[in-house]
Amino acid sequence: MVQKTFEAREVVLSDVFSNDFRFSMPLYQRPYTWGTEETEELLNDLRSAMNDEPVEPYFLGSIVLIADNNSSEPMHEVIDGQQRLTTLTILFCVLRELPTAIPEYRNSLNARVQETQDVLAGDRGRFRLSLRELDKNFFCDNVQERDRIKEFIEGELPVNTFDSQKRIFNNSKFLYEELSTWTEQE
Repeated sequence: MVQKTFEAREVVLSDVFSNDFRFSMPLYQRPYTWGTEETEELLNDLRSAMNDEPVEPYFLGSIVLIADNNSSEPMHEVIDGQQRLTTLTILFCVLRELPTAIPEYRNSLNARVQETQDVLAGDRGRFRLSLRELDKNFFCDNVQERDRIKEFIEGELPVNTFDSQKRIFNNSKFLYEELSTWTEQE
């Protein structure tokens, strides 16, 4: 009989997007469904939390994961939290690609999206988040890869694009346009 344990704990966002975690979407997981309304609400919540005097840490929501204890790597299947993890990844990628982004911030933001690279070993680093198979390459090629966002949102989607991919496109475009109006301080 396999022993299963349940653990609940608070984790700060910088730890969620660190080498302690890699996320994959199981086959049964629904596609990405957040539209620009949910993305705007998340962005407004984050902005309010940054501007308020912190009385308590901002609760971003729960994420339910199944750890792959048979792997030597910190791989986790996402049971709940896909929408937030995907939208936050898009946010990090957009912030990283803004023309006003400070180079050190770009590298730090990229570290939230992609594991540290070891160029001498020929390792490009793996992305921290892998979407379901139908969206995985689309997400990697257009959002997670460095220097792709601007070209992606200025292009047009093929006619046969899945709804989840259209949402990724729309949210990337929304975040880029919205954050482009923010000051460097914001």
